Amino acid sequence: MTLPADFNRADYVIRRIPVGSMSRGVTSAGSFSPSDNDTTGLSVYDAAFTSSREAAQTFRRMPGGKPAWAGYILKTTLTELGLTLVSDPINEDGFPPEPGHMLIPEIKTSTKATTIAIRKKLAEAVILDEEFPPQPLPVPSVADNTNQLPAATSPPTSS
Repeated sequence: MTLPADFNRADYVIRRIPVGSMSRGVTSAGSFSPSDNDTTGLSVYDAAFTSSREAAQTFRRMPGGKPAWAGYILKTTLTELGLTLVSDPINEDGFPPEPGHMLIPEIKTSTKATTIAIRKKLAEAVILDEEFPPQPLPVPSVADNTNQLPAATSPPTSS
């Protein structure tokens, strides 16, 4: 899927799609699976405030950060699935605040087993940002917060 010609950033959220959660270039429900740390909700970024590149750079500083695609999801898709968005700006470890960070509180660690059908629908609706493919993600220090990214790699292919 590609972004529509009339793409309006304000209509979308961005979800990091870990490379390991994809099968032959296809997004899976695992791409929307909450981690053990997602006790209050699944992280997404408001595309009106955050670009796919910024979302990826943010993740680079997390311990154990792994390469990922940025996936766009229409906010109306979330509403149609009965999901809500809650603003959750992050400001930690001396890095600049992230006003576009949001949570989907219905998808969290405690609801992982009961949200599989919804997560599959999200996986079907996501649009990968092929302009900014996954990168090797070294974790920079706070003192070295330049967030420089290496050259792009090739987009996934579908089988």
